[in-house]
Amino acid sequence: MKSILPDGLSRRAVADAVRRALREDIGAGDLTTRRVIPAKCSGVGIIRAKERLVVAGLPVARLVFRQVDPRVTFKLLRQEGSRVPRGAGVARVEGPAGSILTAERTALNFLQHLSGIATYTSGCVAKAGRDCAVRDTRKTHPGLRDLEKYAVRGGGGENHRFRLDDGILIKHNHWRLAGGVGASVGRARRARGRGRSLPIQVEVSGGITQACLRRFVALRPDAVSLGALTHSAPWVDLSLRLEAAKR
Repeated sequence: MKSILPDGLSRRAVADAVRRALREDIGAGDLTTRRVIPAKCSGVGIIRAKERLVVAGLPVARLVFRQVDPRVTFKLLRQEGSRVPRGAGVARVEGPAGSILTAERTALNFLQHLSGIATYTSGCVAKAGRDCAVRDTRKTHPGLRDLEKYAVRGGGGENHRFRLDDGILIKHNHWRLAGGVGASVGRARRARGRGRSLPIQVEVSGGITQACLRRFVALRPDAVSLGALTHSAPWVDLSLRLEAAKR
């Protein structure tokens, strides 16, 4: 698996996410494909972008096809993180047609979702300019955090905290319960143990999207974090058209 996943992605997390997604979609078996497609039928097809996008998730889509059937080949036509014009192919698949059809929806779901995050992030990075970093949050879909934060990086953004043990971020519920911002920061500074040397951050924000990002960038911050990168980025449109492979 090392050969098909880029650096920065947990191999176990990705493999587990793919297995769960396939189990969810296939159930006891692909009944339509079993009944309609001859077992010996081979197929070939191109996954194409139906709109302009930044592609992310190609190695994950490839893993989907590999888990369903190692005989399916998956050739990259575009580099991960690249800008893709409408109508361009991003990958070519070939192999047993039944296996390709069984894996198709799950592979495209990952690809459309992660490319959507990368595309939305890229738009935010363009609006923020060179002097303001665009960072994500922990507002990710359960079980998909590694993948979604990977897609943010693919779009030119940066990752904030991955987990609660990655840093000290005091939110409004923390300081309200602790007696105020000053009291919260003081308690955090005095605390001993793991995380004592980490920077202490206080959050006073919310509701930041690509549409209003420039208002915050105008305040000249070093970085802006947007939950919208992962919880509101629209899926992009990609499709796979499969043809019978020539023998």
